[in-house]
Amino acid sequence: MRPLTWLYGLDVALLATHQADAAYWREWDVFGVPGGVSFFLAFNLAAMALLLAGFALVAGAHPRARAAAYACAATGLVTCAIHGVFLHLDRHAFWSAPSLFVLGGVAACSVALAAQARGRQPPSVG
Repeated sequence: MRPLTWLYGLDVALLATHQADAAYWREWDVFGVPGGVSFFLAFNLAAMALLLAGFALVAGAHPRARAAAYACAATGLVTCAIHGVFLHLDRHAFWSAPSLFVLGGVAACSVALAAQARGRQPPSVG
């Protein structure tokens, strides 16, 4: 399997795990999202469908695979940025070690995915 494919799959898996965690924290209440859990579920159904369609493009080496990889990476980075703002505001949701670990994983994987899509290797750690 090509690195772009497994990085994309890992990013989607981490994003899905984050959304399971978001349900635990009742993210719709934390962020004051109108529509509550109904909107949360509809949004996640649409988001996961789009991300999985992108995975099919990446796995099939479609000409739009790079764009799909960038879209997935951007989704992860925007997710982390939004949560970073709320963590900075000292909201209590998502402060658990597992929540922070998943968000950190999303951030790292999204950066690596974007670097791979660009044709560069992500920076090595340590």
